[in-house]
Amino acid sequence: MGEAPDEIEIGRRYDFEDLKIIPTAWRRELLSLTAGTHDPKAQVFVNQFLPVKVFNLSITAPELIDATHARMSECYHSDGGKWQRRDMPRTSFVFLNAEVGLSPKEQSVAATGEAKLALGSYWQALEGTLDPTKVERAANNALIGNAEEVAQQMVERFHGDDRIMTWFDFFNHDSDRVCRNMTAFIEQVTPRVEELLSAKGA
Repeated sequence: MGEAPDEIEIGRRYDFEDLKIIPTAWRRELLSLTAGTHDPKAQVFVNQFLPVKVFNLSITAPELIDATHARMSECYHSDGGKWQRRDMPRTSFVFLNAEVGLSPKEQSVAATGEAKLALGSYWQALEGTLDPTKVERAANNALIGNAEEVAQQMVERFHGDDRIMTWFDFFNHDSDRVCRNMTAFIEQVTPRVEELLSAKGA
């Protein structure tokens, strides 16, 4: 037997074709950049070069969101025009129960139970331990209840110019139920929110 080799070349198990998913020539005026950070320095830095919007998490505290809007109105790159609240969508979990056959009270109780179970599972999976304060904070940012309650929460918590990015399938793998929730949101919650905003003169 000869000497042990210095190296052994092992061929690739899979041989993928070369792909190019980022175009070389692209229209810069169509580019819309968003930074997923609440670091004030990063937000200011990137806006020195191009207009860069920001994205928040569903557990972001309202005071941090307001502070971000104030900062972005000062530092947002002029090529993007004037900063608007819609430039940073409010991300929100939606635990809506509008199931047929349940009373509004029963829908409310069921939605609350679904939210606690999902949010608790989320934090437990994320950290390995259950921190009730984080679950409570996430629940405070979530929209939970029957259609009327969700509409009321949206009007109470959100600015009239906010854009809401809703998350319906959070820890919910029942596709039919998710679709029913989204349909109920559009057909029941949205018109009610518009009524409430009109009544407020927003």
